[in-house]
Amino acid sequence: ARNRQVKLNKLMRPNLSDFRDHLLTKLSRPMAKKVLASFKGILSEAEARGHVVGNVANSVRIGNKGRHKEPVAIPTKAEVKTIMAKLDGWAKDKHWRRLRALFATAIYSGFRASELRGLPWDAVDLKAGTITVKQRADERGVIGSPKTVASRRTISIPTFLVTMLRDWRIECPPGPLVFPTTLGTVQLLSDIHTAGWRPLQVAAK
Repeated sequence: ARNRQVKLNKLMRPNLSDFRDHLLTKLSRPMAKKVLASFKGILSEAEARGHVVGNVANSVRIGNKGRHKEPVAIPTKAEVKTIMAKLDGWAKDKHWRRLRALFATAIYSGFRASELRGLPWDAVDLKAGTITVKQRADERGVIGSPKTVASRRTISIPTFLVTMLRDWRIECPPGPLVFPTTLGTVQLLSDIHTAGWRPLQVAAK
């Protein structure tokens, strides 16, 4: 049986590599990893039930190599000013006041989107002018600990951002989060992109 498994692995590996490459061309790397993991799980269950000799997909991997193949386009100071000017012009609308505070905090803190979406008010010290990363929100909106020990950090923010956050806190929906939905729940990253970041980029040209 072992010899048959070795032969089967050699036979299947090119096809499974093609399958992996196909996933990477059609899906994001994290999603491709999830699909491959599910496929491996199916084969493991089939092996446990005696339907297949072994899990031929065990040796197939999707690593982190290739991440950010294209250079990340970091906005210039002039572009940041244009973005903020556009947000200031839209600030009469509460929807955009929330997003203005969110994007300004992102710009001047360097926090990850997950850290901003899960940011609680008790991590914001408006008197000291600091924000501390205590938690994050995952892609499903579930609050949890930061990814690493190094992620737990405190940074100082400029005075104008302190004022902006103080004003936003007055009308922020009830609850512990700084940038929640109108219901006080965690915002989805896709919603921030669709209802905020994309139209802002278009408007700011």
